[in-house]
Amino acid sequence: MNQIHYFILFILLFSTSFSQVENFNKQSELSKEFIEKFKSQEFDGIYAMFDSTVQSKLPIVTLQQIYSQIQAQSGDIENILNQNCSIKGEYILCVNTVKLSKGNLKFLLSFNKNNQISGFFIQPDDEKVNYTNPSYADTTKFQKKSLKFGTEFPLDGELDLPIGQKPVPCIIFVHGSGPNDMDETILSNKPFKDLAYGLSSNGIATFRYNKRTYQYGAQLTKYIDTLTLDFETLEDVQLAYNYVKNQAGIDSKNIYILGHSLGGYAIPKIAEMIPEAAGFIMLAGSARPLEEVISDQFQYLSELPNPNITPEQLDEAKQLIEKIKKEDFSEVKSPSDYPFAASPAYWKYLHRYDPLKSASKIKRPILVLQGERDYQVSQKDFELWKSALKNNKDAEFKLYPNVNHLFLEGTGKSTPDEYNTIGHIPIYVINDIVNWVNKSK
Repeated sequence: MNQIHYFILFILLFSTSFSQVENFNKQSELSKEFIEKFKSQEFDGIYAMFDSTVQSKLPIVTLQQIYSQIQAQSGDIENILNQNCSIKGEYILCVNTVKLSKGNLKFLLSFNKNNQISGFFIQPDDEKVNYTNPSYADTTKFQKKSLKFGTEFPLDGELDLPIGQKPVPCIIFVHGSGPNDMDETILSNKPFKDLAYGLSSNGIATFRYNKRTYQYGAQLTKYIDTLTLDFETLEDVQLAYNYVKNQAGIDSKNIYILGHSLGGYAIPKIAEMIPEAAGFIMLAGSARPLEEVISDQFQYLSELPNPNITPEQLDEAKQLIEKIKKEDFSEVKSPSDYPFAASPAYWKYLHRYDPLKSASKIKRPILVLQGERDYQVSQKDFELWKSALKNNKDAEFKLYPNVNHLFLEGTGKSTPDEYNTIGHIPIYVINDIVNWVNKSK
């Protein structure tokens, strides 16, 4: 999963005690001060800039983890490229585009009437993603349709529909953890866009959309303490399915659901929700408890030749993870008591979800794909899925020797640094999915 990386941390932390201020000079200077403190690892100083709500959800140990994860993927902070502050409802939002040694990030800081930081959010700088279409994408073979679906939280999406082939099967994409856009943009790569263009070039429609936590991050404040996988992901999967099956040109009896990382982990739950789906595709989905996966990720990163995680940070993370393992969730506690400031409700939900037990009940065709170089979800999970699905005669499994968690090729031990290298999902992965769908439909 992507939990180990900054862009999927649960940092949707916006309190509600803001008032309008017309002069942004103060907030601009405070933003610069925050980023300078972050650069110099002055975590106590950063913590003091937060309001009480954010302090309760982002303890110093979590700030240290965020810093390590950012440094591992994007390198050292160099300078602020540009800054834009504006009024958003009752608060001031400053968007700071920051240059790092391996890429750019956007630091979003919101300020209340007392000029305390009431929200902290980090996003990739999508404008700087140097993406080009993969060689196997033939955009003359499909039509790109920008769509919006949903009611309470309408989401922007794109339906890529093969031209002159109707009706066609369709695959709906389900993101990994964190606030992902419809392309699942991760630094310089867009794995969902690769998949969509590759599949739609081969007669299979695809539908992908912005994740709710990406499109409505700041507005989800009131849900942060009760947020679960249902609210974060599953509700929108159901809405997407209902929407796509009524689209012209789509074979409503041949709609498949593909989940990557956390989305793959959620596939058994999705199969319970939408048993009428034609089939399911799992890319690098964890089969084990989330805290066990996170622990393995930290351990792996700490053993790399130039680790960005100190022994102290590793120990602190392991202590939090051990706490989760023993937690019965009988008491109401602060998110700061849990790894990555995720709400107790989120952890409680995950502890009650048994993906392997749910997977064993799947009767539809399912394709499980895994990369051998994936350190975020390992072959342990792949073997567990094989065992859980052993009685499903329509379950297929493929293990790729050279791909990592994003299904991008590489050699040697996988590291966070390679996510900075522009790449595309290999054509053989596209072909395997195309062949499987054509066989299953």
